[in-house]
Amino acid sequence: MPTANEVDGYSVFISFCGADQEAWRSAFKQRLEQNLRKPGRRIFFSETDPILAGDLKEQIRRALGASRFMVSIIGPGYLKSEWCQFELEEFFGPAVRECRRERFLAVCLNQAVSEQVVEWPAWISAGLSKTTVRYQFYSRDGRAVPAFLTGQNNQAVRNEAFDEQVDRLCEYIESQLAVATTTPAATSAGPKAAVIGAVTPLLEPFAAELEASLANELGSRGWTVGRISLDDIARDDPDDSAIEARLKASTLLVLPISDEAPELPALGPGGHIGYLKERWERSKAQGAADRYIACWRTAISVPEERRAKGRHRDFLAGLSMIDGSAAEVGVSMCHVFYPAEIPPGARSQQAKIVIESNARDPSTGPLKLRIEKLWAMLQREDPALQGISLLAHPLPYSLIRSLNRNLGADAVILVWSAKTEETVYDQVDSVDRDFAPPRKFIAYLTPPNPADAKEDFLGWEVMPFHVKEEEDPLLKTRVKVVEEFEGAHARVKSFLVDLANAKLVAGATLAAGTKLQ
Repeated sequence: MPTANEVDGYSVFISFCGADQEAWRSAFKQRLEQNLRKPGRRIFFSETDPILAGDLKEQIRRALGASRFMVSIIGPGYLKSEWCQFELEEFFGPAVRECRRERFLAVCLNQAVSEQVVEWPAWISAGLSKTTVRYQFYSRDGRAVPAFLTGQNNQAVRNEAFDEQVDRLCEYIESQLAVATTTPAATSAGPKAAVIGAVTPLLEPFAAELEASLANELGSRGWTVGRISLDDIARDDPDDSAIEARLKASTLLVLPISDEAPELPALGPGGHIGYLKERWERSKAQGAADRYIACWRTAISVPEERRAKGRHRDFLAGLSMIDGSAAEVGVSMCHVFYPAEIPPGARSQQAKIVIESNARDPSTGPLKLRIEKLWAMLQREDPALQGISLLAHPLPYSLIRSLNRNLGADAVILVWSAKTEETVYDQVDSVDRDFAPPRKFIAYLTPPNPADAKEDFLGWEVMPFHVKEEEDPLLKTRVKVVEEFEGAHARVKSFLVDLANAKLVAGATLAAGTKLQ
């Protein structure tokens, strides 16, 4: 039996379910070990490499944490096994998820399992997708493990075709191990940079607030926060290499925008905004992945004579924008890059709801205000909720998809306004496939939709909301207001109550036997 120190340092961790044992297993294991066992290499296979006695989960966790590569042998029993789910989720812990996606291989024993595993909650929660490599260890008809003979006493007898299948599998593992051996296990990348795009003089105060917010949220983690000015663009060298070099070296670009006409119109339809967006996309194609652009719509009121018109207006309207204050943008960007570093206690004291936004639909802001008003009502009804703040943050659908699990959201609300039913169906299906939000619903807006709301579908509740205009006594003008239908009030409230209870339980602040109503 190995000692405590010997549990560490596995090259390969083989994950399987005992219920999936078939006659071929001994032959498979023997051939795998022949290929992969080399001096200094250790393979964990629980049938032949028992770990320490004691807390089994803790020892498995340690073995997984120290393993460079994981192979999951997936049959029907694997998808039902809590242990297999535990092993998969432990290997893909949030802090090491990105670097381990290329160090994992699913060996599927039949076609049905290969199709089912991508819908398995553990697969989705581990951040895996349909494109994750799944080795087809079955015959062409998709039903049987290929090329082995069953001998006396139902024991597998290897043949050449079977060996070739396992050898090809081992070649892939070997190639990935060679990379993994020279790559750090953690994802502690070097210093990162955030850059704020150029703004017109009217937006300078807002850009300064954003710079301070990003410096506050990201500066303590070693980030640098800089600015690109209109002068920087104007005096860049003829091939734009200076601006592009800065963008290529940055992880995050934030473009503060309003309805104001863009400067430097000679640069194209979007002026300086379109110029920076184009250069960012060009630099991203040449650089590393996991880089983000955020187009932040400021709350500034622009006089009619200074608003963007024609092609400039159309360009701005086509951008996927983030609404919110500079502080909210800073917090959201921090959550994007460091979802796992937020202390559990801090996470439990803030409930984060992401609401889909659309530049062409002005209802997102009023919907956000309504959710915040209902949350405040719940806080007044129950003192236990007063210690939990709410961050309701609008994000474009495209950004929700691209950020995926990095959203760190406790709930996602998609908005059904002028979309067709087919479009909504595709969106909820895509979001679920990407990261399956823990809580979710669709805000069905009337108008433009008819008053009869659609039924719930694909696990998403469809909650109807009125969109109307009311007189604002302070602004002395009519403003848009969103409010749930009377019959949906209890459902929306119940949704928020469930979210509140989850946060209270996570933070261990809920008294025994107490539950919000």
